[in-house]
Amino acid sequence: MPHSTLTTKGQTTIPADIRAFLGIKPGDELDYVKNKNGKVEIAPRKRYTWRDLAGILPAPKRMVSDAEIKQSIAEFWTRHAPKPNKRKAKRPK
Repeated sequence: MPHSTLTTKGQTTIPADIRAFLGIKPGDELDYVKNKNGKVEIAPRKRYTWRDLAGILPAPKRMVSDAEIKQSIAEFWTRHAPKPNKRKAKRPK
């Protein structure tokens, strides 16, 4: 069974055969999952690309024009714009 030693800095080296099995390389991120049985699983963090996200949202019911988008943005800011501060600023003496 592969093993490694923990350093005083909390670091360890993952054995080469385990790195190859996981398909990880320097700079990759790992996730640690605590199981109910008291063990910890290590798995490479999934890196998503734009292609992975394709199709995640439903297709629009209709196309929206640039003018409609600009109008929606203007309406949003009309409703949600920060209110000006009504207190009078103190003037320095």
